[in-house]
Amino acid sequence: MAICNGYLCKSAFDSCEGRSDCVAAHQAGGASTCVDPMAPLPGRFGFVLACLDGQGDFTRSFSYGSPGQIADLAAAPRLIAGRLPGMRIDARRMTIVGSSMGGTEALLVGLRYPGAYRRAIALDPISDLGTRYRSLPYNRRYLLAAECDGTPGTRAACYAERSPMTFVGPRAVGSAVLDVWYSTADPVSGAAVQIPAFVAAERAVLAPGQLEVRIGT
Repeated sequence: MAICNGYLCKSAFDSCEGRSDCVAAHQAGGASTCVDPMAPLPGRFGFVLACLDGQGDFTRSFSYGSPGQIADLAAAPRLIAGRLPGMRIDARRMTIVGSSMGGTEALLVGLRYPGAYRRAIALDPISDLGTRYRSLPYNRRYLLAAECDGTPGTRAACYAERSPMTFVGPRAVGSAVLDVWYSTADPVSGAAVQIPAFVAAERAVLAPGQLEVRIGT
């Protein structure tokens, strides 16, 4: 059952049930807003929801895993505590969730800042931004090239820094659980070189319970 204009899945928010807080990362070209039909979910399922906007290095709504954006998402528990000093924040009970570009960024937070959240839920993310660049429509390629100041051929390091595949590897006990959702019918996330390749690589090195995968058709 899709909610929030189709960008986030109700079942993902079911995963927040019983936790103190969830943070939502926005999709490409949009913003994260705590409005209908998302608004009733915290009261219904028993969690607090923070919807964070953000931006890339050069663009407003197409951050594409900008290191500064990922650092800000990782720091959200501290930032929220600063804005709401009376609210008790426990990062060990917090979940970050996002879809599409927001899913990729949630995954990057879980990989690069493994102690920031208890769980990182990524719906239809990608794992290789350089490959994704080649399949984007021209106007989106232009924005991504602006973020990296070049193409994957000229600025490979920038694309690698924004790609979850770069950070595949063993994780310490207590690191955030990576909860990855994708569809085999999705030609982007479900492409063999994207999330299926990421999942296979992580399963080869992660301990049981550190990665959960939900596959749709």
